[in-house]
Amino acid sequence: MAVRDLYNKIQNLFASKESQTFAGGRQPQGRLLFLFPGAHGFWPGIGQGLYRTERIFRDTVWQCNKVVADRFKLIDYFENNLSEELINSGLLHSPILHAVIHIALSELWLAKGVEPHGTIGCSIGEVTSCYVNRSLGLEDILRCASFPRCDPGRIFSKAKLFAVQHNAQVLDRLYKECPVQVFTCAEFGPTFNVYGCFPEDLGTVLSVLEENNIAYYSFSGDYGLHMPLQEGGMEIFFQELGELAPEKARYDFYSNLSGAQNPEGVSLDTTYMYWLSVKPARFTAAIRQAIMDGYDTILSIGASSIILPQIQQLSAEMETELTILDSMRSDEPEEDTFEKTFYTLADLGLVKSRRHRQASNLEFKDQKHITPQTADLQSSEFIQNPYLYYESLRQNGSVHFLSKHGCWIVLDYDDVQSALRQPQLFSSRDQSVIPILVGSDPPAHTDIRQNIQSFFSGRELLHVQGYIEECARRLLQASTSGKNEFDLVNDYAVPLADLVMGRCLDLKEADVAALKQCIGKSGSDHTEAIENFFVSYLNNGEACSRNRIADALITGAGGKKFTPDEIASLLKLFWLAGTTTVSTLISSAAFVLLHHHVVAYEVRSKTDLLPQFIEEVLRFETPEQTARRITLEETVVSGVTIPRGAQVRLCVGAANRDPKKFARPDLFILGRNPKEHIAFGAGPHYCLGAALARMEALAAIEALLTAFPNMCPVESHRAARYVRLSDHSRSLEKLLVRV
Repeated sequence: MAVRDLYNKIQNLFASKESQTFAGGRQPQGRLLFLFPGAHGFWPGIGQGLYRTERIFRDTVWQCNKVVADRFKLIDYFENNLSEELINSGLLHSPILHAVIHIALSELWLAKGVEPHGTIGCSIGEVTSCYVNRSLGLEDILRCASFPRCDPGRIFSKAKLFAVQHNAQVLDRLYKECPVQVFTCAEFGPTFNVYGCFPEDLGTVLSVLEENNIAYYSFSGDYGLHMPLQEGGMEIFFQELGELAPEKARYDFYSNLSGAQNPEGVSLDTTYMYWLSVKPARFTAAIRQAIMDGYDTILSIGASSIILPQIQQLSAEMETELTILDSMRSDEPEEDTFEKTFYTLADLGLVKSRRHRQASNLEFKDQKHITPQTADLQSSEFIQNPYLYYESLRQNGSVHFLSKHGCWIVLDYDDVQSALRQPQLFSSRDQSVIPILVGSDPPAHTDIRQNIQSFFSGRELLHVQGYIEECARRLLQASTSGKNEFDLVNDYAVPLADLVMGRCLDLKEADVAALKQCIGKSGSDHTEAIENFFVSYLNNGEACSRNRIADALITGAGGKKFTPDEIASLLKLFWLAGTTTVSTLISSAAFVLLHHHVVAYEVRSKTDLLPQFIEEVLRFETPEQTARRITLEETVVSGVTIPRGAQVRLCVGAANRDPKKFARPDLFILGRNPKEHIAFGAGPHYCLGAALARMEALAAIEALLTAFPNMCPVESHRAARYVRLSDHSRSLEKLLVRV
């Protein structure tokens, strides 16, 4: 009875019978959150009532048994009424039992027409929440759940745990007056956290708690989860689990690791599970964010948990009403609890018609349906998330004619790359600009390129590298002078890109400031203002003579003399490409670090991953989404005939998320081949400044991590808003950071 006694003691210490009863008495707005508790709340026979009475629950248990039968006596537990004997003997792992119950309950609720809008888990519950979210498969989830069965001594720093009923003053005393190290293991609510210490320090810690009249409960046994790992722990973790195969989450996914909702693109792979095991469970922050996001009904998928009263208390502090429901309880038959909760959910309008529910064994598809006739690439919805448009269009092929724009769009990687490499079919000629460099084709383009590419050579970049690092440090210091928050886009990424491109164009910082002032006064027509600035700049003989780039182009030092109009056009092109692309890249990289916590942990712990990280940012959030071309003759692409003289958009952003080229393309995966994306184009128009952009982004992010290792976002990723920079690019409007 040791496990049950432990649970009861914790219940008695931190909750009352009354606080376990949650009655709605109101009509919620219908935002349902599935809550997956951790491996606590055990009682003898848990799950056996639903196993006997519900076929879907029973069938799911058998599916799980196929995966774990070689390690655990799962069916013996459910069919032979063996409970604590199996747990205590080690023949059934407690986290595995809870995981199986979570999974079986998920299938049962889905079968009854109860489908969540989001999921949240606590500790092992975050792993099992991946099941209903379809972000991991059944076998992967059960492998993760069974991992703690491995000898903790090989991997985890052993620790003793103790639960504390507290407030802010209590915690302050604990940390100030305790002479030994105390770890935060799990944050369960406003007044209930679990901490750990090294076994030899437990007596000292408990003495401090008693001296300060701090209520606590000390757990028996040694623990390692959510604690610092011994050196080499990650390697052993990967040896035991291998590579997981995550997919895009189908619902909102609130994470104990981030303490918030994971944004689209977070990969719940083996690395994620490693850090989930190492870092404290930030459940309080995650559930707070879910409540702030409008979730008003919480359904516990598992045993009635000690964290439920904490959620209710948090809700009261936030002055928000919640309906909190159990799937099963220890004080009544499981089938009775389930039935009562079902009818409560039905009364709240949260039970769908079974004929229209999302079948649990079907692959989830986003409901957005965009057609070539309705696609609007200038809409605010598209600017906010173009990838939904690409994905929806791609379901019916790579090539489409967009009625609203009078142009063709090409989406697939192979088609886009091939077109970029064939200027004889897909021309860059554009009569709206001076036909120089971007608006020209080989051989004229090649001739121009050869005359200017030395400005972006490795030798030139060596001269500017130190300046990049100096500007990054200077801007970060200025951004946080006298404050602990700043806008990473407008206070750092944009001015850094401006200063560096100014140096590359041999402009003084005063010239850059004057150019920015002209742009600021120009309203929406930035390109004309930029070109007018350079025309005026070139007409200033003294300034022009000091500029080695302008002087070289005028005198023909590279073998070709350029006219003043051509030089102004080139300088405008360099400025636009070198500032917008790089500032967007830096902003996107920072956004990933702020909201993809596993990636941030990896990059901080191993800085030689930074170049690989930048390459995945380029693929995942391509700065230049499309390239314009005109067909010089009729051509067939992926079985579709594009007529001669057609306007074509080669969609590099879609190509870099082509599932035929990149496995799980909507996930940010640090370990991809860094050279496969085509963010800088391909063929004769491959970006001249690609090396500079990489160097600048690398230096900018390295300086950011060095200056602010504990930076965090001020707002949820939901607050991110994108603005349209041009017909082919977008960028974050702002990115508020707390340091």
